Amino acid sequence: MLPTTLRTFPARLGALALSHPIRTLLIVWLVLCLPWLIGQKALPYDAEQEFYPAVAFTVQQLRGLEGPWWNPYLFGGYPHFADPQGMTFQPTVILPMLLSPLPSLTWFSAVIVLHVAFAGIGAVLLARRYGLQAPAQLLFALTLMFGGVAASRMQHVPMIVSYAFIPWLWWSLHRLAERPSAGRSALAGLIGGLCALQMTQVTFLIAVAAIAYGIGLLVMQPRTRRWAFLAHLALAGVVAMLICLPQWLATFAWLPFTNRQQITLDQVAVGPLSWDAFGTLLGIDYFRDRYLGSGDLTQDYMYLGAVPLAVWAMWGGNLSPEHRRLARGLIAGIVIAIVYALGTRTPIYTWLYHYLPGVDLFKRPADSLFLFVPASALLAALALEARSRSMPYRVNWPGWLMIAALVTYAVWYAFVVLQWPGALRGVAATIVIGGAAAWLLRGRADLRPQVVLAMLALIAIDMAAHNVRGRYYGSRNETRKLYRSADWPDAGKSPMAPVLLRLRDQLQGDGPVPQRFEPIGLDDLVNGATVRHLAMTSGYNPMLYLPYVRLAGASPGVIRKPSERPFTKWAPDFNAGLFDLLGLRTIVSREPMPGSVHLDGYHWVLRDTVLPRVLSPTVALPHGGSEPPAERFVGTDFRSHVWLPEAAVRGSECLGTTRAARVGAVDYKANAVTVEYSAEASSWLVLNEIDAPGWWAEVDGREMPLVRANGLFRAVCAPGGSHRLNFRFSPLRMIEAGWRQR
Repeated sequence: MLPTTLRTFPARLGALALSHPIRTLLIVWLVLCLPWLIGQKALPYDAEQEFYPAVAFTVQQLRGLEGPWWNPYLFGGYPHFADPQGMTFQPTVILPMLLSPLPSLTWFSAVIVLHVAFAGIGAVLLARRYGLQAPAQLLFALTLMFGGVAASRMQHVPMIVSYAFIPWLWWSLHRLAERPSAGRSALAGLIGGLCALQMTQVTFLIAVAAIAYGIGLLVMQPRTRRWAFLAHLALAGVVAMLICLPQWLATFAWLPFTNRQQITLDQVAVGPLSWDAFGTLLGIDYFRDRYLGSGDLTQDYMYLGAVPLAVWAMWGGNLSPEHRRLARGLIAGIVIAIVYALGTRTPIYTWLYHYLPGVDLFKRPADSLFLFVPASALLAALALEARSRSMPYRVNWPGWLMIAALVTYAVWYAFVVLQWPGALRGVAATIVIGGAAAWLLRGRADLRPQVVLAMLALIAIDMAAHNVRGRYYGSRNETRKLYRSADWPDAGKSPMAPVLLRLRDQLQGDGPVPQRFEPIGLDDLVNGATVRHLAMTSGYNPMLYLPYVRLAGASPGVIRKPSERPFTKWAPDFNAGLFDLLGLRTIVSREPMPGSVHLDGYHWVLRDTVLPRVLSPTVALPHGGSEPPAERFVGTDFRSHVWLPEAAVRGSECLGTTRAARVGAVDYKANAVTVEYSAEASSWLVLNEIDAPGWWAEVDGREMPLVRANGLFRAVCAPGGSHRLNFRFSPLRMIEAGWRQR
């Protein structure tokens, strides 16, 4: 017979876990997320290719006491601070990243995983506001943290950051409704503003849901308090708007100049929830690598865990009277989220596109699953709370019918569609875990601490096996080795390290550089190489500068084959003069290219026709419209000729210039370029860097007209003599120009 100490240990450990739910929650989080916290793993895909480099640029600029306004490293240059997903103004991401030397990809992954813990703590506090006990608090928090798209879309960092504020936003609104005050209004506004700093569809949907929740709280207020509560809600809204205003002003100002200025219904509806995805409610292993639904499985993933599913099926009909109104609201929210996620598969989404402002700004309606997860998690927590209170048992017929329908669908899909009965192994695992949870929670007596402890273990095992794994959170990828510390990686550190070092030697990458490269099929270098100050003529970003797309050709996604690279009439191939102006020195590809040399396992093209960053052409070629004529442009000698808008040439002091200026030292910074020059008379000086709203020029402190040269670049008719020409980027001027354009 076991000693009394051992026999009572599970009960004592369970009691300890329930006495401090937040501490218990953090222990489970630590167990599940430890590899990302200690640098063994890093977040994958978009996290490493798009969002980490964006945050790293902001941090590096701030460390250099410069603003993160213009980024010269991607697509020849773009206004970084206007990127709606760049998180430039997000303090919960930027401030901790300042602590990392490079900053590193491993530290970035840890910071984002910390946001998951932050979301869980908020969920526990919110559950307490709803009167839930510790077991229900933990079920709600863990499902919210690791269920469905909260796990499968960890790569989409801005969405995860906004998502982390959902429980905190509801908690602050609930507190405000209980006792309105200026302080509580300011807190709710602060949380809402931080949530809204990422301009994604998830943020938009959270804002819509928060407005609906606020209206609901307003209706439930006594009539005598409604006006006062409304005033405090308005104050919270004002605070939130002030916090997110810089990002929203910048993004909407830049939008008219990009490829995203207008999105049609067909484009917006890309990425609806697939009917096939409903099978993921029973476990991802059901589809494994043979998922036949439309789009990416990560965006359609709905697996919340076997335990919350079993708890809702068993005790969802037992809810206490005080929680039934909340449950009805949650069910309505779940239905709305799913209908929205289905996109144009239902007529409702089309109506919303035309009549609800904001819907037409975003793609992928399946993003609404970020609201499905917390609503479903809280619904399951209410069912567990009913079990904890030993409420009179009533069969939850809707819950059982839903599970029966899902199992029937899974069997049909496995045998008829996939013709692969082995796909049901995942369903069997879900049923086993859910059955174990139901067996543990059986009976009507109070829940014993050891039972709750066993339930938490089941949740942790389930989430570790299905959701927190390499496919979604990321594995021991090679990319993290390239960006681990401020020192350049050794050649043997990673297969990609020799490529990175060769690019450094070719491009002389220390600070903003005048020469660029373009990777094709090298995912580890896409955007990420900019952390090492290596500039690119391509990149990965869904929002592109339209003139650049039209003249140089660009793809918002990662280019993996030379045949996928888009070209234009002005730049029909990599031999085009436009790439000489852009400073494209090196092209490196996984596949062979014309004229390429095989080195380090990759194919290299070293272009020796790159032009100096500053030219002083002697012949101005006027053109009408916004671009030079393509058929003449491709044959231009840009050392002596420059294409300029007719209006800029007409009446210019440089009209008769026949002699070039002598260019001296050129000093590069992200937001400013300084050129020392001397000229016998007024001369054209062309800086072969992207011209865009917000850039302006001055000579010895006197502002000069800035002219767009060769369709994309910056030019000034510089006065004769020895002078200093400064090109500067002003975020306020860009915002002003953008809103005038709108």
